[in-house]
Formats: sequence, structure tokens, C-alpha cells
Amino acid sequence: MASDDSTGLGSGVPAAALAGGEAPARLRGLETLRAAAAICTIVTHAAVAYMLVPPESMAWPVHDVGGDASAMPDLVFLWCRAAGVKIFFVLAGYFASETCFRRGASIMLASRWKRVGVPLLWGVVTVLPVMFLVWCWGWWRVGYIQVEQVLHFRFSTEDKARLLGLAHLWYLEYLIIYVAALYVWKRYISPRYTVRLSLPVGLTLGAVVMTACMWWEPVLLMDFSNGFVPRPIPFVFHVPLFFIGVLLADRNRLRSEEQIRAEAWVWVVAWFAAQGVYIAWAVRWVWGYGDGLQSGGAVVDILHLLLGVFALMSAVSAVAAARAWRPVVTARLAALLARASYAVYVWHLPLVGIASVLLWKVEMAVGWKMLIATVAGLCIPLAGYQLYAKIRKGGRVASL
Repeated sequence: MASDDSTGLGSGVPAAALAGGEAPARLRGLETLRAAAAICTIVTHAAVAYMLVPPESMAWPVHDVGGDASAMPDLVFLWCRAAGVKIFFVLAGYFASETCFRRGASIMLASRWKRVGVPLLWGVVTVLPVMFLVWCWGWWRVGYIQVEQVLHFRFSTEDKARLLGLAHLWYLEYLIIYVAALYVWKRYISPRYTVRLSLPVGLTLGAVVMTACMWWEPVLLMDFSNGFVPRPIPFVFHVPLFFIGVLLADRNRLRSEEQIRAEAWVWVVAWFAAQGVYIAWAVRWVWGYGDGLQSGGAVVDILHLLLGVFALMSAVSAVAAARAWRPVVTARLAALLARASYAVYVWHLPLVGIASVLLWKVEMAVGWKMLIATVAGLCIPLAGYQLYAKIRKGGRVASL
């Protein structure tokens, strides 16, 4: 065991007490959950072009409501937006903690730089230029801009803000900073100071921080722009999710599958309660009966987040512990998508944008258009990942 290894946020639990062979099965279950989160994120972006009330800061290449107007894309977007990325952050903290425990903080940092930092840099120099062209193409098709504006980069200040920035790559930027903070804690602070932080305390503190951020900036959950520098409130808002994942990993090392499965039912009840309240509010917002995202109506957002944090714990715990899910979580497609989740995340958005532009004004149900955009954003990056893996002759990238 590496000398810079410690559990949790300085839990002080001896490493020898945590040695065991249960980890691989749990981690396979969690990787399947990460694959589900990747699909959820793609569906979120596939829905934007067809929403009745699209977020103002998420100016899409086209807005294609057409004669087949439906509130379904709005409801899909509202739910997936509140769940997908949150699962990503919790699982990122979980896997980072597992790597740190098993291989040391230094190797954790190096592996995360390779898995997160390098794709972020490649995405900036490859994906973002493609997205700029796709967005300009869509705006030109709908008559919003002229070709001369693109050639001479003559856009309004508002449009420049929409075109320039990290777009969906903000997640990777935030994550690499959180990982660096975890490394500093594990490597330099935790060995010198004993700080015991349990999961319930972490959940409570995280809920307080997230609630404060929501009160300060009510629209951040559904509608915030992404520049090249992290915005303070959204950055702080997502910190608890990552470190709750760290705490959960530390806690689960000391618990049996039976214990995890038993408490999962409590989280499941909270999950359904949260979703029921949230979806009821979302329906009211889409049909214009509520105050919406722009006012104090964000109280429902906060309620959803408070219960949603527990819901994420439920999903992580239940999938990780349930033996009945083992054939599913070890399925070839699920394992491939889990390994390729970052590649899919980096490349899916320009592909979804291209599909949306190509399908603009095509006589087709909105649901089918969303499905086509989702398949394009999922299958093309998966195929590219498989080709890359064969070229490298390795066949896979380290899952953790």
C-alpha cells in the first residue's frame, strides 16, 4: 500500500482493515451506472432542439418544434438535466477514491489526468472548433446569421458568449480541479491531520452548500453558460457531489453487500418521492402554471436536489450490491459504454447538433428526431472508441 494512501477525508481507518475481494463486482455495477449516466446526458442534449421552452443560454443550432409540438422533450430535458451529470460527479468521486485507496494518491492523479485532463485538452482543440462550425451552420440555415458574419467573426456580444466557451466540456474542467484538490488532501493534509467526516455529515453539509447556491443563483441547475473559466457558484454547487462519492466509497469498503442492499430501500423511497414532486413541478412549469426557473419557484429545485442526493446514493448502492444485476452489469455493451464514457461525452454534442440541423424541417415526429440524434451521439463515438482501441492494440482503457 502506498505511503500516501488514506481512506476517506482522513477517516483514520487502517488500510489493512479494508482489504478484501469484493471490489471488482461492485465497480462493474457502478461502471454500468456510469454508462446509464452517459446515455442520460446524450438524451438531455438531444431534447433541446425540440423543447417548447428551451433554456435561454443554451442557444441551439436550430429550434425545431414544428407542427408536432410536444412538451415531452421539455420534461425529458428537465429530468435528465437534473440527474445525468450529478451521477457522473458522484461516480467520479467514488472511482477516484477507489483508485487512491488501492494504488495511491499520486497514481490516482496521474490516471485521472490521462483519463480526464487529456480528453479535455483534445476536446478544446478538436471538438470546440467543430461545434462552432455546426452551430454557425444551423444558425445560417434558419436565417439567424449570414455567411459574412462567420467569415469575419461579426457576432453580437450575446452570440459570442454563446459560441465561445467550453460548452459541455465544463464537466471535465471542474472534475480535474476536484481531483487535484482530492490529491492535495490525500497527499499532504490527511496524513498530518485527523479529520473524521461520516457520510451522513457529508450529505448534510453538501445539501446545505447546494441549497445556498440554488438560492443565490436559481437558474444554475437548468440554465447556465459555460465560459473557459469556472463560474464560482456553479463550481461550488458541484463540489459536494464529487466528495459525497469519495465518502460513499470509503464507507462501502467497510460494509457487506447485505448491509448496502438493506439500506438501499430507504434511498429508493426517497428517490420516488423526489421524482414525483419534481416531475409535478416540471409539468406546471412547461405549461406555464408555475413561476418557473427564474424566481423563487426554485424551492422545488432545492427539494429535488436534497432528496436527489439521497436518490443518487440509492442508485449507486443498489446497483453495486444487487447480485441479480450481475449479468446485466457485465454485459458486453454496458462494459464497452462504461469504458468509453468519456470519449462519448466529449464527442456526442457536435454529433447531436449535426443530426438536429439535418433533421430541421423534416416531416417526422419529434420523438423520432430525438431518437436519431441520441443514436448519432452515442453510436458514432462508440465506434470511434472501438477503432482507437484496436489501433492501440490494447482493447480497453483503465476503467478507474
